[in-house]
Amino acid sequence: MGLLSGNRYLLPAEVVWLERQECRVEPATSGVVDHGVAEAIAEIFAHDVVARWWADPRRPLLRVSEQLDRLLPPGVMASATGLGLRVSAFVLSAQDASVALVTVGGDAGALAVAADRTVKSAVSEAFLLAMASRAQPWHTLPLPDSLRRFAVWHREGDYAAYLEGMAVEADTSLVHELGGLRPASWPEIAGHRFGHEPVAVEPQAPGQVVKVVCPGAACYRATRSATVLPCPVP
Repeated sequence: MGLLSGNRYLLPAEVVWLERQECRVEPATSGVVDHGVAEAIAEIFAHDVVARWWADPRRPLLRVSEQLDRLLPPGVMASATGLGLRVSAFVLSAQDASVALVTVGGDAGALAVAADRTVKSAVSEAFLLAMASRAQPWHTLPLPDSLRRFAVWHREGDYAAYLEGMAVEADTSLVHELGGLRPASWPEIAGHRFGHEPVAVEPQAPGQVVKVVCPGAACYRATRSATVLPCPVP
């Protein structure tokens, strides 16, 4: 069902596969509703922005690592430093939202991305996702996700060096960036970006959304890479 119009859609089997209450997306797991429909759309948005940049890195990548004390809650960076963690953060600007890439290095390197209306909220969410991924057992993940995690862990230094080499220092005013002049819902934001409304997958009862599909997003097709490093998102 379209999340803006309410129209019904038929989705191809190669994009969504349903069995009982579970769903699996081929070739990516982006958009599975774990915490909410808006969060699933934001995940697809973030993955799309990063995947397209990874394939063609012409859009400026902004480094905000020096501003993490103001972007993250008080005391977080001091605690991370005390634990021996190396945290770096970068931002890609997109229409209606910002996308953050956060790397957490140490005994188990991790890289996570997130999208939100402001840089501060996007960086905070990406940091939480990176920390959570460090604690998540790999055997609980689908094989493609496990391979991506392994690549980041095994080549942590290469990923960090690549992002640092591609980035330019962000202006300090970015920390106080406002989230747009007009409030917009994530279905509207996705519609603007992809040229099509997001579609909710409801396996049984209406309103029981298990997954969101955004036609036009990069996660539904193979994309090339501008570097030998595998793209860290589906």
